[in-house]
Amino acid sequence: MKTSRLIIPALLLLFVTLLQGQALAEDSPVGSWKWVNSDTLVIKQDSSVWRDDQKLGDWAWIDKATNEFFIMWQSKRKDTLKLSASGNEITGTNADGEPVSGTRVPAK
Repeated sequence: MKTSRLIIPALLLLFVTLLQGQALAEDSPVGSWKWVNSDTLVIKQDSSVWRDDQKLGDWAWIDKATNEFFIMWQSKRKDTLKLSASGNEITGTNADGEPVSGTRVPAK
C-alpha cells in the first residue's frame, strides 16, 4: 500500500483518539483541580491523587452512572464526591460531613 493511502486512516485514528481523550476528561475526575483550600490537586487515571510531587491518596468510582466517587486520603479519611454534568465542578462532603468542592483547572 502506498504511503499516501495510509495518511487519511492515520489522521482519522488520531482524530478519534483526541475526541476520546476529551470525553474522558469530561466524564471523569481525571485532571487538575483548584480545591476548596486553594490547593491544586491532580487526580490521575491510575487512581492516585497528588499535590505537586506528593501523593495524597487514591480515588475510585462509587457509581460511575451518577458521577459519584470518593477520595481516600492517606490519613484514611474519605471524601464522598460528585462530578457535575459539565465535568467542571466537584462537590461533596468530607469524613466530618463538611462540604468540600473543587473547580477543574483548564488544560493548557
